[in-house]
Amino acid sequence: MKLRTVKPGEINVPETRVTSFWDSELLEIFKASIKAMGILEPPVCVESDGKLFLVDGLHRFEEVLHSGAATLQVVVLPGKEEDVYLTNLLLNRLRGKTKVSEMVQVIGLLWKEYGLNSEKIQERTGLPRDYIERLMVISEASEAVRGALDEEEIGVGHAYALSKLPTHDMQDDMLRQQRLYRFRVKDLEGLVRQTLDIRAEVPPFTPLTEPPPPPKIRCFYCDQEVDLAKIANPATCITCSGILVEAVRVARSQDAVAGGP
Repeated sequence: MKLRTVKPGEINVPETRVTSFWDSELLEIFKASIKAMGILEPPVCVESDGKLFLVDGLHRFEEVLHSGAATLQVVVLPGKEEDVYLTNLLLNRLRGKTKVSEMVQVIGLLWKEYGLNSEKIQERTGLPRDYIERLMVISEASEAVRGALDEEEIGVGHAYALSKLPTHDMQDDMLRQQRLYRFRVKDLEGLVRQTLDIRAEVPPFTPLTEPPPPPKIRCFYCDQEVDLAKIANPATCITCSGILVEAVRVARSQDAVAGGP
């Protein structure tokens, strides 16, 4: 760890990050204190592969940019690329209120891009493992669920319950019910379990197979097998039917004699 004077343009601000936020009144007090006394606590950066990444002090950094200052002092910590997000997660969480949705994004990034499991993230940040694993599950939720968490329409417990539904469409449908009925977390978890149980009882869809070929019918008169659709059955009186049957019998007898020795 060292204190270094750098130009604002040398600092990179990660797009995925956790930032503590204040209400408008506290923000105005903060800006006034910066004007009166300057920055008393330097922002913190992680240096990875020769580049500086801001991990703490975004509001202070923005005030420096707004003032047009040519340089600022920052605390520099050496580390890998993953340390940018781990340090950001730790320092901003300790500073006060943060958006859970931003923590979801950072933990999801550490999990998916850097292969860090909940145990490793816990070791580096001190966050409870169960909490980390909940946020990992939520990071896979639909955009609507994560947006509702960001807007504080729902809490972590609600978002975690909704994330257990297997498809984003199901999650969004249940979210609409949550907005309408304002379920407690316990009640929403029960509704999700009930939905999953019903889904498990429904037999899986079996695609239709090719229909079997139509049956063959043997013609009484010519003795050939033909498709059922090619069988004719005109109205025939008893006399004519007898004549036809006798004619076939005679023809077959003649064929037999002609073919004999």
